[in-house]
Amino acid sequence: MFTFNRNEQIVILMLSAALLVGMVVSYLDKTNSDLVPDFDVKKGAIPVPEMQDTISAPHSPAMIDINTATAKDFEKLSGIGPQIAQRIVEHRTKAGGFTQIEDLTNVSGIGPKTLEKIRTQLVLTQP
Repeated sequence: MFTFNRNEQIVILMLSAALLVGMVVSYLDKTNSDLVPDFDVKKGAIPVPEMQDTISAPHSPAMIDINTATAKDFEKLSGIGPQIAQRIVEHRTKAGGFTQIEDLTNVSGIGPKTLEKIRTQLVLTQP
């Protein structure tokens, strides 16, 4: 009725052997539990490192001063690529610096949504 190719026959044989071994181990464990060792969890086998009092974010972003940052610094912000980063630096140079963080929305490519997304990573020093 069914015919199996050579690879299928090997897989069936291996699965049958694994099932047979499992059944033998299970039988031996039930009849003579000394033959099959139990697997016990040993507390203290591996030392657990102590928890720190303070937890720091693994990739907490550094604060970027918009009046002194380079284009590469701005590129580290989410949603800011090389072109927008360069526009920020050029705008800052032409305007003589930013007077408030909201001034970033005057740069082409930065709208209110982008500003809100990156605002927590920005600081401002007076120019």
